[in-house]
Amino acid sequence: PTDAGMSVETTAGKGAVLLRHASTGRMGILSTILPEMETAQAEVRKCGVTGDGSNENPFARLASECALGDGGAVLLAQIPDDIGGKVLRVMDGDSIVRPAGTGSIIVWFDLWGNGSGHFATDPAASVRWAVAVGQLQIGLTTHPGVSPGIRNDTRIPVTGYSVRYGSGPNAGRLTTSLDEFGGITRWDRGTRLFLEIEADEDHCSETADFDLPITVSASTNATFAARITPNLKLAAGGTAASLTFTVVCP
Repeated sequence: PTDAGMSVETTAGKGAVLLRHASTGRMGILSTILPEMETAQAEVRKCGVTGDGSNENPFARLASECALGDGGAVLLAQIPDDIGGKVLRVMDGDSIVRPAGTGSIIVWFDLWGNGSGHFATDPAASVRWAVAVGQLQIGLTTHPGVSPGIRNDTRIPVTGYSVRYGSGPNAGRLTTSLDEFGGITRWDRGTRLFLEIEADEDHCSETADFDLPITVSASTNATFAARITPNLKLAAGGTAASLTFTVVCP
């Protein structure tokens, strides 16, 4: 009741009102918290393209009632296996074991949107689609009828890579293609970066056993980053994404 009358004292609290009848001293509690009404939960979908391109399920642009991503990017690092046909993804903080003896391990890097969806309305953005095999993007194609438009798994043009080895004040850099340190050689191929990892006695031998941290960063053009929505988040120097892994002895 909004007015309990002269004979009832009310004391408001958190979630309830204390009622006291002055003449008899009887007390009661009146709850003021009501249960929250249930509401229909709307499905949150990422903007992009639905369908698989088949006749039964053709590509369709999803541009309404959907959520855009956060403008993040990911530096995709992978080790291809030419024999088994599988690809191993290298995650931030992973370790890669050097080959024992001959042979080498090739790690290739490429810069992509983080998969949460981007919207490009400017044809100059030159955004292209990835062909996904499992969870890995291994090729490029253009989806018909959606250029320009909504993009998922956006491959981002790279203006440069930074490769740092070691840590602390003694950290060094592989600055150009064919630079080598500790059995690790940098190869630049267009917008992709490759690192070839080989055995190295200075780091792995009877008298040496040293882990070698490697940090790779990828930069892109700020003008391009502003052409897609949400705008790509860039750190100092145009860095869009980076990852660190450790090369360890066998």
